[in-house]
Amino acid sequence: MSQANMQDMLKVRNLTGWDVSFPRLLSSGAMDVGINIAKGAFVMLTRAEVYAQLDAKNILFVGEDGFGKHARVFIEDKSARVYGGFETDDDKSKQDILTDEKIVEIFEYKTQSVFEKYIKECIVTDAEKERIISAIKRLGINDYKKIQFVENYTGYKVG
Repeated sequence: MSQANMQDMLKVRNLTGWDVSFPRLLSSGAMDVGINIAKGAFVMLTRAEVYAQLDAKNILFVGEDGFGKHARVFIEDKSARVYGGFETDDDKSKQDILTDEKIVEIFEYKTQSVFEKYIKECIVTDAEKERIISAIKRLGINDYKKIQFVENYTGYKVG
């Protein structure tokens, strides 16, 4: 495998329902300021900056477990996710993030107890709680009992 160019620009996407910001770890000049990613947006950061954030264990990048689970931002570069320990080169392990597809999959579980188990495992952070509520609205999910559980669990209302 060839050496990664540390000046390559990598896309980092905000997965939360609000703006996120964090200090820049590698200086980009005299007027260096922190990094802000607007709700639903992305920024381009050098590979060196992304790796520095990963090495510093920035929770926005590494999530609740330090391996990308429940992260608030998503690095759209596989080699960087492999570097962070979120995935493997052979695709046997992929970073676990909450997507619309995953939300639909959870709502497709037939029994309420299995559904509730997966909600409790997959929806941990406030960002994920907001994300599932907005996804229920956006995707037109219509299962009263399951939505009621999600509202009680998250503390947020769909309606």
